[in-house]
Amino acid sequence: MGEQSESYRTQVRDVDFYGDEKVFADGGEATVTWDLTMEGRSWGIKDLDVVLQAVEVRVATEHWETEERKDFVASWSVAQPNGWNVQVSHEDAKLPLDVYPRNVTIHVLEKRIEVTF
Repeated sequence: MGEQSESYRTQVRDVDFYGDEKVFADGGEATVTWDLTMEGRSWGIKDLDVVLQAVEVRVATEHWETEERKDFVASWSVAQPNGWNVQVSHEDAKLPLDVYPRNVTIHVLEKRIEVTF
């Protein structure tokens, strides 16, 4: 059986933004490029794993004191991490499986992006 892999590119509209306390998000979206790998055995599926290839996040932000509006853009890829740490979360996954990125959370001060499947 062995290992199989499929690549996907998914638009995520559920984006949470945590940054400076004086800046709030006014909508955002993310594009997640990812692979789903499956390791099979004669008796069935041994393992399913999500492997991120790239994440690009764009969030419209507004400073609550100055009312200045900006687009915040962050990008991460395996080839160019740009200082960002990326985590995959899938603790709420249950059978039957619907495997796709449901939410992207960006923590600006920690330079951390979390993708929840």
